[in-house]
Amino acid sequence: MLKGLIASRILSAFLFFLITTVIALSDPVNAGAAAPSISGCLIFPADNVWNTPIDTMALDSNSAAYVATIGASTGLHPDFGSGLWNGGPIGIPYNVVPGTKPKVAIAFDYADESDPGPYPIPPNPQIEGGSQSTGDRHVLVLDSDNAIL
Repeated sequence: MLKGLIASRILSAFLFFLITTVIALSDPVNAGAAAPSISGCLIFPADNVWNTPIDTMALDSNSAAYVATIGASTGLHPDFGSGLWNGGPIGIPYNVVPGTKPKVAIAFDYADESDPGPYPIPPNPQIEGGSQSTGDRHVLVLDSDNAIL
């Protein structure tokens, strides 16, 4: 029962985060605006469902239950570089490189959970948790010429 409740809360928080992100990235005043991009790379195609303005849509019939499960007065913890936790940055930052950046091979502790590479990693990449982190150490790299993450 407790596992189910925890899983339900995690799912609810994740859904709330996704909806909040979509709202934050959308432009309800100018719905015809270009889709959001990073370094000229579209996050989603302009006609993708994630670019749909939802501020005027009807509420889901379970909306009150979602809010109650998450907690109406609970703070939202967006995990995309929104501050510090125990002195280290929160979230996974991303690095942008040109398509000409030479690729390097990487050795992983869990190779079966990673793409095989090689990767165009810059000399001093931003790393999840900061350079002194002892936890997860994810590095995201966006090739801005080819729109490949």
